[in-house]
Amino acid sequence: MSTGRRPPGRPRCRPDTLAPLTPGTPLVDYWMLEGLRTSNNAELHVTSSHCDDSVARSMAAASANVLSFHGCTATPAGTPAARPEAVVVGGLNARLRTLISANLHGAGFRIIAGNPEDLNGDLPENICNRTLTGEGGNQLELPGTSCRRHSRTPGRFI
Repeated sequence: MSTGRRPPGRPRCRPDTLAPLTPGTPLVDYWMLEGLRTSNNAELHVTSSHCDDSVARSMAAASANVLSFHGCTATPAGTPAARPEAVVVGGLNARLRTLISANLHGAGFRIIAGNPEDLNGDLPENICNRTLTGEGGNQLELPGTSCRRHSRTPGRFI
């Protein structure tokens, strides 16, 4: 498994392109849990409320805002499999959730506002809600392979 940690001494980079940051650019930390097996990666699944990685928890606790990206299938998200290009926007930070929803909607995505319950990211123990400010963060569930493919396209969501 890869946790996406930056090796010590390496320059901070943009998470969307991995290009080095220029002076004055806002700092963004990035942590990822990714299964690297050739098959059966589903066995490695950890829900966001059960993430106990010490690096992820310390990064969230030191951050004013946390935005997490997750993949899901169309059925639990309540979107038709024929058109899965939607985003479930959840998390406890209502102000940021509204801003994210408006921007994604403006980019052409259908927004599923914090439902269904299993995907809405509203549990306090969810890694995205363990922020420095205590306001919580936000979680984006990306149903279908189409949305997940776009999430790996530089600049698509950022």
